Amino acid sequence: MRKLLIVLGTLGLFAGPVVAQDLMIDPATIDFVAIDADANGSVSYDELVVVIPELTPEAFAQADADASGDLSDEELNAFVEMHASTGDAM
Repeated sequence: MRKLLIVLGTLGLFAGPVVAQDLMIDPATIDFVAIDADANGSVSYDELVVVIPELTPEAFAQADADASGDLSDEELNAFVEMHASTGDAM
């Protein structure tokens, strides 16, 4: 029983990245210009988490294709397309 609890606890540590890939985003809620609060031409994690509260830093880093620390309009669009909800889920 103890070994089972240890295994289950260990699996729980890895649940974050898996959940991050299960984001369901409504594309209608994503407006690059509105999200870019400081109008610097890119979207930071802090700006995006306001409209996608379940966003994890790991999921954001995966979306940041050029590893700049921010998302361009193209990176954000690709991320939204990858996680777009169809309205059937949840």
